[in-house]
Amino acid sequence: MKEWRQYCRCLTFKIMFNNPKTITIFLTDGSPMGLKVVKLSGWNGKAISVPRIKLREFFAREESSQSAIYFLVSSEPEESGLHRVYIGKATNIRERITDHDYKKDFWQTAIVFFGGNIEYLENKCLELAIQSKRCVLENKNTARPRNLSEEDEATANEYLGNLTILLSALGYSIFSPIEKTEQESEREETQEGLLFCKGAGVFATGKQTDDGFEVLAGSTVSISEPHLSSSKKLKIFLIEEGVIKIDSNDSDKYVFVRNYIFNSPSSASNIILSYANTGRDKWKDASGKSLAELEESN
Repeated sequence: MKEWRQYCRCLTFKIMFNNPKTITIFLTDGSPMGLKVVKLSGWNGKAISVPRIKLREFFAREESSQSAIYFLVSSEPEESGLHRVYIGKATNIRERITDHDYKKDFWQTAIVFFGGNIEYLENKCLELAIQSKRCVLENKNTARPRNLSEEDEATANEYLGNLTILLSALGYSIFSPIEKTEQESEREETQEGLLFCKGAGVFATGKQTDDGFEVLAGSTVSISEPHLSSSKKLKIFLIEEGVIKIDSNDSDKYVFVRNYIFNSPSSASNIILSYANTGRDKWKDASGKSLAELEESN
């Protein structure tokens, strides 16, 4: 039964992401920098994206006294290319965010979701954030698992799927796992769509994705210290997070333990080769054409 319920959850998320969706974003003051009320067609939940400087306007809204699950997000990604995120729940969102406004400095935007089972959602969101490794999580403690009936769990997971869609639509793909679709697996087998970066005894494989440039597990990295300060910080992050480790077959280089998405091809190639370079020139397909040449031909 447990395996069947897990299969149903996975199937639900795949169906949600494969079907067309209509998302409406209402700018409450007409400015794209102000409050945004975000809704999904056919769903009775909603989200409000709240810039920190607009908290007073949010607190004046009726919803601000309601229960909600929320995300505090840094406006700019860290050197790692990942946003810092805090995930929480509140029975009165106004009181909770007021407290965070005094005590937490890192965040610039609060994204608040109304209408779901906040205890269950908080736990699942923390679980997904830890599994996906697509953000720097600010939470010190993990939430306790919440057991629901099959019916309630199905409803809560449907809400979670819609929450994930809206977060991604707002630019925060913090729950989207780095995984292969059947089509991507087929491309990798035939090397179609794959790009390669070589030099200084290292060899890396990567590809363009909707979220950025993805370097695949097994790719090797120069052990030398990168020239650029931003690349130095990113490399330290990759080591500390266990994304790369010393190659067991060659202690003079690192190896990617898992796939990792960089902000750009250059961000990836700077780490791999340990010197400043233009990624669109360094990444090439199996025939030797650079990414820059491939983009020009398209």
